[in-house]
Amino acid sequence: DVYKRQLFDSATGLFRNKKLAQALAVLEEIKKSEPNLKPNDVSSAISRVSSELIENYFKEGELAVAQQMVARLKKDYGSNLQVVRDWEDRFRRLALDYQQTATKHLESQEYNAAREAALKMLETDPSIPG
Repeated sequence: DVYKRQLFDSATGLFRNKKLAQALAVLEEIKKSEPNLKPNDVSSAISRVSSELIENYFKEGELAVAQQMVARLKKDYGSNLQVVRDWEDRFRRLALDYQQTATKHLESQEYNAAREAALKMLETDPSIPG
């Protein structure tokens, strides 16, 4: 269908122009309204655009926004979306790094620094014990 193809081309153009939120909105609308229209291409495009958008939030220090986006994508599309698996793994590794930093500060009796690292760990991945 020509209209659906134009939507997909529109999303591609938005992505190339770094209008990531708009590109993602178009792709998600395609996925919802036409689930059989190139499902692998649309899912792959959603994953790619989302990943770049999350990366931007992450670089800007908007960790909570990045995490909320991953959670929403997981809720909407499940863990089979590559971006969800990649970012959950990245947040987990970052939290483990904070945990190691907190432990080192604690062993050095640098309690304020240990507390800060532990809080960052919990903020990054609250499922990590410690």
